[in-house]
Amino acid sequence: SYDNLNRDHTELKNKLDSERTEYLKLVANCNDIEEEFHKTKNNLEQSISRQKLLKDMEKSFDSYSRSVKAVMNEYSNGSLKGVKLYGTVAGLVNVSKDYSTAIEVALGGSAQYIVTETEEDAKKSIEYLKRTKQGRATFLPVSAAKSSSFNEKGVEACKGYIGIASELIDFDKKYDGVISGLLGRVVVVDDIDNAVAISRKYSYKFRVVTLSGELLAPGGSMSGGSRNSTNGLFARSNEIVELEETIKDLSSKCNELENKYADLS
Repeated sequence: SYDNLNRDHTELKNKLDSERTEYLKLVANCNDIEEEFHKTKNNLEQSISRQKLLKDMEKSFDSYSRSVKAVMNEYSNGSLKGVKLYGTVAGLVNVSKDYSTAIEVALGGSAQYIVTETEEDAKKSIEYLKRTKQGRATFLPVSAAKSSSFNEKGVEACKGYIGIASELIDFDKKYDGVISGLLGRVVVVDDIDNAVAISRKYSYKFRVVTLSGELLAPGGSMSGGSRNSTNGLFARSNEIVELEETIKDLSSKCNELENKYADLS
């Protein structure tokens, strides 16, 4: 009958409208996933490119002095015969982001010192620099390094005290003499007010450095001010590690979005 035909028509129309709505939703969903995938893939490619640049800079000893770069590149190429170099001080320690400014300031120029196995290795490296007129560098033979311990009593109870610099970083224990010689008598504190109070209390006997990079030296001199926190050797190493995590997360997200898109297609 006409009523039945009309009802069937209405039902079909409603079903068609409902399926069209579902189809449009599916298309919109696919487009959203596709857009997010391209954005994520772009971020992933940028992160990979940035990490490669930083690793290349680290490998070629960019940001180091000409002399250090010359010795380390010559050694890496295998051209510095009969010499055992372990690397630069900065390259042999792992420093968390929280302490990177303090440690970098505490080390100063010694971050670029080259650690050798013996005094003979240091001597041969110096001879290379003299012969090639590449400038001067400082070498720290592991065989000659002596551990330096901090013996001042009660510092750990002072307000703002964080720790001894050499104990706030990670490094291979064979470099203990070298690293403790450089950082074993440096106290890290939270801010400049507490740094001044501790230095005064202990008559300026040892170096005190703050998390933001102010340095109080024995004798009472103070240094500080603004600094570019993205240019440091440790900032670069930390960024490489952070980018490793970012790349892992973005790769995982790309795979997830690809699978989602495949399920909807």
